[in-house]
Amino acid sequence: MTATAIPEMLKEALVVTDVINPLPVTDQCDECGARAWGRAVLREGGALLFCAHHLRQHFDVLVARSVKVEDYTSALAKQEAH
Repeated sequence: MTATAIPEMLKEALVVTDVINPLPVTDQCDECGARAWGRAVLREGGALLFCAHHLRQHFDVLVARSVKVEDYTSALAKQEAH
């Protein structure tokens, strides 16, 4: 059995950023339980939620291993400014 090559355009995740966090306030980081400010949709299926700290900590690996990485930490910065 031969491995199927991943097309070049799919080797890195689509990165989505926005100033509005569509994740519910009740969504929690899968690593520490804090409020989720990001989500990674994994190539293998499923998704992981991350707080701002853990999203930044794992960002490069997530981009390499995910289909889509949603980063809503700019909404956090905007919220802290008010």
